[in-house]
Amino acid sequence: MDRQGQRELDALLAAGRLERVPADPEAAARAVASARRHLESARTLADDDPDLAYTALYDAMRKACAALLAAQGLRATSRGGHLAVQRAVVAMHARAEALRPFDRVRRRRNEVEYLGGEVHPDDVDADLPAATRVVEFVAARLRRPD
Repeated sequence: MDRQGQRELDALLAAGRLERVPADPEAAARAVASARRHLESARTLADDDPDLAYTALYDAMRKACAALLAAQGLRATSRGGHLAVQRAVVAMHARAEALRPFDRVRRRRNEVEYLGGEVHPDDVDADLPAATRVVEFVAARLRRPD
C-alpha cells in the first residue's frame, strides 16, 4: 500500500468508519465462497429478476472486499457501511484494475435500490464479468497475501 492509501485507511479508522478486529481468514474464505454463490445467482436470475440479479452481483463484490478486510483484521462499522469497504480496499490496492468498477456498480445498485432506477438483463450481463474479476482478485490475494 502506498502512502496515500495508508492515509486513507488511517482516516477511515480515525473517523470510526472502519475498526480493527482480530484477523479471521476462515470467515474471509467463507465470504468469498458466498460471493461466488451470489455471482451464480446473478447469472441465474438475470432474465427473470434483473433487479435482484444486479443486487446479487454487487453483493458479491462487497462481500469479497469485506473478506479481504476481515483477513487483515479490519471491518466496516455501521457508520462506514458499504462505502467504507470500497474506499478501504481501493486504498489498499490502488493499482488493481479489477477493483475499478466497484464504485460505479455500487452507485448503480444504490440508484436501483433507493431511487427506483431500472435494471435490464443486459446490465447484469455487462457487469457480471467485472464482479467476477473483483471476487477472483480477492480470492487470489487471500491465497497469496503478500
